[in-house]
Amino acid sequence: MTRFESNGTRLNLCGLGLLIFLAIAALCGPVYALDQANPKALPNDHPDIGAPAMPTVAAEKAGVVEDRRAFEKSIDLDRLRTLVILHQDQLKILDSWARQSVSTITHKTKFEGHDPLYTTLDMAFRPQVWNNQNIVYVRDVPLRRQLAVLLQDPAEQARFLREARVSPMFLSRSDVQLAMQQITDVRVARSAGLVYEALDTFVSLQQSLTMLPPPQSGSAAIHQADTLWHLPLELAGNLPKTDIRPDGGVFPSLPGYEAEPSQKILDGFVRLRYGWQTNDVQQANAGIATLAEVLPTVNPEVYRTSVARTAELWYGRTFNGTVVALIYFLAMTLFVNSAVSGSARMHKAALGVFSLAVGGHLTAMGVRWWLAGRIPIQNEFESILGAALLGCLVGWVLEWRSRNSLYGAAMAFVGAIAMTACYVFPFVIGEQRMGAEIATVSGILGHNIWLYIHVNIVIWSYALIAGSFALGLAYLGTQLWHWLNPLVDAAAQPALAMAGSGGGAEGAMPIITEGSKKALAEQLGRRQRALEQIDTANMVVLQLAFWMLGTGIICGAIWADVSWGRPWGWDAKETFALVTWIVYLIIVHMRFVLPRQKGSIMAWLSIVGFAVMLFNWVGVNFFLVGLHSYA
Repeated sequence: MTRFESNGTRLNLCGLGLLIFLAIAALCGPVYALDQANPKALPNDHPDIGAPAMPTVAAEKAGVVEDRRAFEKSIDLDRLRTLVILHQDQLKILDSWARQSVSTITHKTKFEGHDPLYTTLDMAFRPQVWNNQNIVYVRDVPLRRQLAVLLQDPAEQARFLREARVSPMFLSRSDVQLAMQQITDVRVARSAGLVYEALDTFVSLQQSLTMLPPPQSGSAAIHQADTLWHLPLELAGNLPKTDIRPDGGVFPSLPGYEAEPSQKILDGFVRLRYGWQTNDVQQANAGIATLAEVLPTVNPEVYRTSVARTAELWYGRTFNGTVVALIYFLAMTLFVNSAVSGSARMHKAALGVFSLAVGGHLTAMGVRWWLAGRIPIQNEFESILGAALLGCLVGWVLEWRSRNSLYGAAMAFVGAIAMTACYVFPFVIGEQRMGAEIATVSGILGHNIWLYIHVNIVIWSYALIAGSFALGLAYLGTQLWHWLNPLVDAAAQPALAMAGSGGGAEGAMPIITEGSKKALAEQLGRRQRALEQIDTANMVVLQLAFWMLGTGIICGAIWADVSWGRPWGWDAKETFALVTWIVYLIIVHMRFVLPRQKGSIMAWLSIVGFAVMLFNWVGVNFFLVGLHSYA
């Protein structure tokens, strides 16, 4: 193992690295769940469970003043949060639905410190209390300024501009609706669309509680499980003396459901809703207990198992697996410390932590694969984490074989940056566009083996390109350290000390002994070997990335021919993928024609190539319209 020269100082990089990472995380504010919702309002066939009319001010004040702390403390949410719901054509547990809904409405995972499930159900069952509370987030400042002028109170205008939240009642006013409809600026209109989405989510929360699985009435019902989930109150049409709606109509019957479990489910939901609305925790908990007991038994073949529901719960609580970024960051600092100190014990610890991070990353992707029922590579969130996983697996193998701490540090850096980016993305962009939520995909993305081959190889190359970028930074950083700490000072230190203590004539030049010269040569050799090792590691990763990217482009052409009937169409993504490959073709071949300073030039080219890849992956996907884009 190579020992990097540290000018006689043992660097305590582990603690420093962790402090830096925690400081960055603290600046991001409260944890923002990436699972965002995009609820679609369901047809309101049942007026008694739809969005209520806007309440009077007196009713709102009465609801707000009511003390709900004892109720919130005693309500048994743990039995409720793992029940399954069909939301946006995807089965998920109530906890995931709640986190997504609260994030969409308020732009926070926990609004005012409350459990997301409590907040969401309170909004669903008592919307009259929330209608006049400032809960809907308005992202863009230009839209806030346009809407602020419609608020009469100057203090309220200042609060809105500062806090960026208004009430659903305010947004439902006719003058506000007219102002939003008259927006012509595309960017402001986009922000207005997010406000409409948040408002629609709030209004349709109770209608979104499709917790009733399809009945066990044959293979057809089981096959259509993703489209036949219902609201519990719809069972009223199956039971005697419960089929009369408040408007005088009747609930249509739902065939296939047995009377006894139907009665229990309906009774449990009514108890839950009534207890919640009347601050009766005993009634609400009795309803929760009934629903938790009966709903999973209606159709066990389509209902998720308790193991799957628990896995989804913890997947969400680890922020879709991105918490592994902390372990990657710790592994990176340990590898850097190992490279600087040359300690075999430190390298062993670094490799162990890196193995733990890769294992956690692999587990998170496996859980997502299991819950989604497909290979998780079909949106930006999944491709970034998938790329990081593949790259870290390669880095683990290379590090295990070479044990030089370079491959491990570079790919641990890639893993930490990828997961951190997925975590902080909503803070930077102000909306969820990466696809952190587990959702279905279009048919062309889900039934072709060449898609999986093409995408996995390409994102693999992207991860290696990021690793090359990290090694390029390491090379330039090491060079800068050497420049800031010239060796001649260390070599002449004994002579300088003798001169300073009176051992020589005043003003005389210190004498560098043969021993000092030898020490200087040894240190210079160590520095040169360290740079050569980084450069060699960079070239290994660069060439792997080059060949992977070329192979991925070829596989992409095969997939395009199968999917769209042509291997190449000069789509924006195809074009820039080719440009990226040509850039790396130039970088790899320049290695063999450069007369000198190859390491420095290759390090800079690694950084340039990474910037080109990043534009191809992120810029084209989000800002250029094409077959591959999310624009």
